[in-house]
Amino acid sequence: MVGVFCAVFVPVYFGAGFLAAISGRARVLDLPFENDLPLVPWMIWPYLSVGMFFLLPLAHLRADEIDRLTRRMVATILFAGVVFVVLPQRNLFPPPHVEGLEAPLFALLDAVDTPHDLAPSLHVAITALIVAAVARRAPTVLVVVYAAWFALLTASTVMTHRHHLIDVATGLMLALAVNAVRPRGDGVRTPSRR
Repeated sequence: MVGVFCAVFVPVYFGAGFLAAISGRARVLDLPFENDLPLVPWMIWPYLSVGMFFLLPLAHLRADEIDRLTRRMVATILFAGVVFVVLPQRNLFPPPHVEGLEAPLFALLDAVDTPHDLAPSLHVAITALIVAAVARRAPTVLVVVYAAWFALLTASTVMTHRHHLIDVATGLMLALAVNAVRPRGDGVRTPSRR
């Protein structure tokens, strides 16, 4: 799953970011009050926890369910890549000046992140797909934990000034749309609650 994800994500994300940058058409899609949203440096920790979500399917899903989730993630990345190129965005917020423990993490993100791949937020869309897939199988108490973790991660995309609210909303809508598509033979099993 992670290998296929990386093989698609890396060229699409960075390729789309490059094409968006050279297009000269990037614009800001923000809501009027977003300029007043504070930067919360400690939220970089939940933001970076996105990688941990990739372990959840291994703990809860069968191989065929992981394959189905991987196909959905690939479709999400490809669709988002097209949007990034056709409707390139730029961030309203300047690169944040952060001191202390979180400073190197922000510096690393600024060095590797592309500034034009904002809407839809793949951070939100991919994580939403993983949580939705795992929620069908995980015990109720873990579903609650994963949902709270996902909510914190989603909030962190805005509170670290990496994304706008529109990016988050379109990321959620993309995940919902991809999950709504049910190819033939894509049966959804009921959760195993303990």
